[in-house]
Amino acid sequence: MLEYAIGVLDVKEKNIFDKTDQERMLNSPSKEEAFKVLFDTDMGQTALDEKDIEKIIEKDLLILNGLVDQISRDENEFISYFLFLKFDALNLKIALKGKTDIFFKCAIASEDQFKKREFKNPFSEKLFQKAVLMLNGKTDLFSIESSVDIAYLETKMDLAKKIGGLALETAMLEIDVANIKNKIKKEKTFLKGGNFSEDEIKGILDIGKEIGESNVDKFLEMFDLELILKRYKNHRSESKLEKELDSYIAGKVFEAEAERGSGLDKIIAYFYKKMNCYSNIRLILFSKESGLSIDEVKQNLLPL
Repeated sequence: MLEYAIGVLDVKEKNIFDKTDQERMLNSPSKEEAFKVLFDTDMGQTALDEKDIEKIIEKDLLILNGLVDQISRDENEFISYFLFLKFDALNLKIALKGKTDIFFKCAIASEDQFKKREFKNPFSEKLFQKAVLMLNGKTDLFSIESSVDIAYLETKMDLAKKIGGLALETAMLEIDVANIKNKIKKEKTFLKGGNFSEDEIKGILDIGKEIGESNVDKFLEMFDLELILKRYKNHRSESKLEKELDSYIAGKVFEAEAERGSGLDKIIAYFYKKMNCYSNIRLILFSKESGLSIDEVKQNLLPL
């Protein structure tokens, strides 16, 4: 299934921003020289015409959206929705906060649909309805963030169940990570559908307690998460924790692609590589202006 996607992405990956490009950017003497590295990647043409990195990424996201849709829609129309629903969630947060100057055009629902609250696909509509129902009239920033995040994860899980495979595995990992964050912040919300029960999440957070899990795969996952949380206990940086948990999910996605290499695995892994390269490029370019050391930057890079 999705054999066509494997062939297309094998070709695309030859020119994707990779670890070699990243190293060249890191070692460039200035922001201008670092930017030039993009000319040798799949973002090269866009970078020739545009110097604003956010606009380059915005255009590249539209290209990525079109590519995913092209290689997957004939066999499973839900894959594109599954991957790009995150941008509907971001747009919904922006709209609920009353902002009008930002909109991610790569989202499933158009800007006009968001303004009119008339959605042409059931998933953007479900995301909106769930979030508004949970908000129940509240307009503070915390409630907006929390309600949209929960609505997003629940809607994404609905999509994941229609796809199966790595889509479902990824959605479950995202729920695990969300539950860990909620417990750290002492929030009562616990989302169902992840790999771990509420008691198991509490056990992971109880650093030093012996893990009594007989399933080897589950034991290893719990062990990996415990290591991340041990580091968090020392540095107490929520931004570092966020990066490490994002890296944890991406690492699992890349492992699945390497082990199984199905068309679905390939599409999801390619999407994660693109998302991570955007994050890393932003950070490296920022570091060239702010004076962050290469070592500091490397500690915050996501896996490619």
